[in-house]
This record gives sequence, C-alpha cells and structure tokens, in this order.
Amino acid sequence: MQEPIQITWTVNKSANGQSLNVDYTVHNESQSPVYLLDELVETTAQGLRRLPKAVIVMKDTQPGTVRLMRGYIRPEADVLLDFAPAARLLAAGQSITGHAEVALPLHAWHPSFRPLPLTAQLDAAVLEIGYLTAAPELGGPPVEGKQNTPSLASVVKQQRFARSIPIRLP
Repeated sequence: MQEPIQITWTVNKSANGQSLNVDYTVHNESQSPVYLLDELVETTAQGLRRLPKAVIVMKDTQPGTVRLMRGYIRPEADVLLDFAPAARLLAAGQSITGHAEVALPLHAWHPSFRPLPLTAQLDAAVLEIGYLTAAPELGGPPVEGKQNTPSLASVVKQQRFARSIPIRLP
C-alpha cells in the first residue's frame, strides 16, 4: 500500500562542516488531511519547548544507513516523562517544508532517552516522518503556550511513518 504522504529531501554538509542540513518537503497525495508529527519537543523547567532544528538519529536495519526521524519513538528504556511531538495540519493535495540540523560527527540522539549508539560506518541516510490520518486528540501539555500537542495515547495508537528513499551522506 502506498503511503498517503511522500517525502522529497536533501542533506548537505553545513559551510563550517560541523553539521548536516536536512531540508525536506512532505506532499499529501491523499484526498484527506494528515497531521505531521515533525515538531519535536523537550521538557524544560518552564514546560515543553519546541526543538525546531532537531531530528532523532538512530540506527537503521539497512547496513551503513542512519535513520533521521521526526515523530514519536517509544523509548527503549523507562523515562520519567514522555511526550508526543506537536502536530501540523497538512491539507489534502498540499505540501509543507521542514528543516533540521544534525551535529557531526553523527551520533545517536533522542530528546527523551539515549538510543543505542551508531556503530557502523555510515554512508547513507533515510528520513522518516510520523503522521496521523485522523485528527489527533489534543491532550498533551501545551508547547510554549500553544495547545497543539496530541495526547500520547492517541499518537501511540494512530501514528504511521512515511519513509524516504535512502540518499548518500555528503
């Protein structure tokens, strides 16, 4: 089954060589709206804060490939607090863009837990973006005063991931 959303993307080394710039466009090819879960958040003393440039970095099942992800990833270990990303509406037939930055050298990263380390030589990457095909149940805490965080239970139950084609790392 073809996913209702498609991802086109590029990854380039920053001018100073200290990070990768990930730029993407998500196209909603369906007849219904979807809700992208590509606004990662972290908890602070003041509440939840957006991480506009962050992307989850994890091992992929394909040798030599790293997963760059935006969406909810269930923690690999117990965590004190766990939140769903903020949701963005993407209307039927429309596109939306995003940007992320990944520090070099590449290392595994998640805002809520420490994922398994990257151990292999990496020469390719895939981008995965979480989305919902039905309106999310809002119920998570506000992010920077704005209530667009879906309830974690709703995301765990409904989230799907769109996966890009692999591209070579610069």
